[in-house]
Amino acid sequence: MSEYSVFLLEPDELLREAFLSVLEEKGYAVYPFAQALEAQSFVEKIEFQIAVIDNDLCGIKTADVISAVKKAHPFSSV
Repeated sequence: MSEYSVFLLEPDELLREAFLSVLEEKGYAVYPFAQALEAQSFVEKIEFQIAVIDNDLCGIKTADVISAVKKAHPFSSV
């Protein structure tokens, strides 16, 4: 098991499942999300070291999600 966990925000179900499969196979704990608003509500509640965020979030600004990640994890490099 990897010492890192991953915050995964990918609206496309096939891509999300592909990322999830590969990351879990490599031993990462993964917190997968399909909806940006749901993901933002969990940013402060979960511990993760890596964030994978789709650039096209269907009407939600990716920068807003990144700002929430930076606020919740200020020492992370985004």
